[in-house]
Amino acid sequence: DPSTEAHYFYVGRPDGDIQDFGYTGSLDEITYAPLDGWSTTGVVEAILGHTYIFWTWDNHFAKFRVTALGANYCVFDWAYQVDPGNPELLGSN
Repeated sequence: DPSTEAHYFYVGRPDGDIQDFGYTGSLDEITYAPLDGWSTTGVVEAILGHTYIFWTWDNHFAKFRVTALGANYCVFDWAYQVDPGNPELLGSN
């Protein structure tokens, strides 16, 4: 049954980090990347309504919120901080 299968997000490059920030009502609820709480394995479960934060290998931060999730697809809203090292995550695309 595809509705009971788990799906995951993986960090695809060494020195990158990911975090499941938990359920949010919108992407804009998160305005800064946290200092801690990063996945120790580089893997998090994909969950509808959850927002995830990336810390890229080249010191950028990004966030995305899952808005639809199916057996073979994921739709999300996202934002990316172009200023290296700046954990501020205000806008969304």
